[in-house]
Amino acid sequence: MRLRAYIDGASRGNPGESGIALILKDEYGRLLFAAGEYVGAMTNNEAEYTALERCLETVEILLPRPADVTIHSDSELIVRQVNKEYATREPNLKAMRDRVWKKAGALTEAGWGIQLKRIPREENKDADALVNRAVDWKLRFPAPPRKTSAARTRKQRSTGDDVDAAVAARRKP
Repeated sequence: MRLRAYIDGASRGNPGESGIALILKDEYGRLLFAAGEYVGAMTNNEAEYTALERCLETVEILLPRPADVTIHSDSELIVRQVNKEYATREPNLKAMRDRVWKKAGALTEAGWGIQLKRIPREENKDADALVNRAVDWKLRFPAPPRKTSAARTRKQRSTGDDVDAAVAARRKP
């Protein structure tokens, strides 16, 4: 499966009230997921990195198996820093970039294809509108289940073992 992700981060005041947006589409352009989130006070570049981090987390949670994901961003700075074309001098951006590298590396080792590309701002209008809405209304991403020990495993989902155990536990006096 091939996916296209469109991300954006925005800050009003730089630093100021900020938001992020993520739009996922399949290879045919069909919308799979779209969400914006208010993320509090930060700079525009921090918001852009936050959008990228959240994108990597979200695709792993939403998809049942590895896929090829091309992430599109209109932030030349973020794309070039992550792709090692520009140096990252600011310490907090360096830490964010390192987290992105670590997450993307882990996904790549697990069989994912991750690519980050810069697109013109005009091609990212939907994500831009979504991020502005998120800041205006202080929206939150829908919370997909996190991959934790409490999350259902693939085997449990297919067999219903965890549901059977929960029902049996409720029946006990």
